[in-house]
Amino acid sequence: MSKGKTAKGTAIKPIEMRRCVACRQVRHKSELIRVVKTAEGIALDETGKASGRGACVFAAST
Repeated sequence: MSKGKTAKGTAIKPIEMRRCVACRQVRHKSELIRVVKTAEGIALDETGKASGRGACVFAAST
């Protein structure tokens, strides 16, 4: 069996982990909010697919 494959030969999807720029905790991508710098300024990236430089922030309820 080659690396990155299951016994049936299908590819294993990697777990997308990101680091919060504020608290430095590593979390799953879905637990973080992405903030992107655009030409117009700063925007929240709800889809996680916006182009441009982005930073991830953990949305903890305190």
